[in-house]
Amino acid sequence: MSIAWAYCDSEGNLQDRGQIAINLENKSSGQTAHILSLALAQILEKATTEECPVVIEKLDFSSKKARLREHSKRYARMLSGFAYSKFVELVRSSAQLAAIQVIEVNPAYSSLIGMVKFMSLYGLNSGTAASLVLARRSLRLSERLPRVCNALVSPVDETKHVWTYWARISKLLKGCYRHSYFEMKVRVGVKLDNQGSSQKRKLSSKENSIPEILSSTSALGATSA
Repeated sequence: MSIAWAYCDSEGNLQDRGQIAINLENKSSGQTAHILSLALAQILEKATTEECPVVIEKLDFSSKKARLREHSKRYARMLSGFAYSKFVELVRSSAQLAAIQVIEVNPAYSSLIGMVKFMSLYGLNSGTAASLVLARRSLRLSERLPRVCNALVSPVDETKHVWTYWARISKLLKGCYRHSYFEMKVRVGVKLDNQGSSQKRKLSSKENSIPEILSSTSALGATSA
């Protein structure tokens, strides 16, 4: 497994990204803490250089493990409750010593949004794409659906929170392999282009309802991948 990170500017544009490979299989608690500390040191060094906060998921081990299980059973086994909680503990304590602020955000649909909006745009993997979503979320940036996805959940009610529609997209893609999604995206995109600009829709992301936000000039998101 690995710790993925992504750094974006104040407009949410990706500026840098990386992935730190770690092996926690069959490791003692002391070894796990040491490995996580070494990985975290690289992330904090980047945050110090960029003078930005580190953004992580709010700690919820049960849901985190469930998401990892969907991605890979091997990852779910490797990420023990101790490892994940220890990582968050180390982030908080080490960042405080380095005078770096830590922002914890709700990770809802971060993997899905990363896949749909940013993987092909920036050539990211699933981990760095999700990390970019976390960083952007801390900056209160829009998470509206791409035009292609609007067509899949039409009609769109702009008074509803954007996560309502990401939930629909999640159900549509459940059990769908990633390459199948991109094939479907191409087909729907061609259909939209043939229909003309009248099909364009906009959806407010209601940024004020996203919790744990800090105004900043940039942000660095990090998550396990």
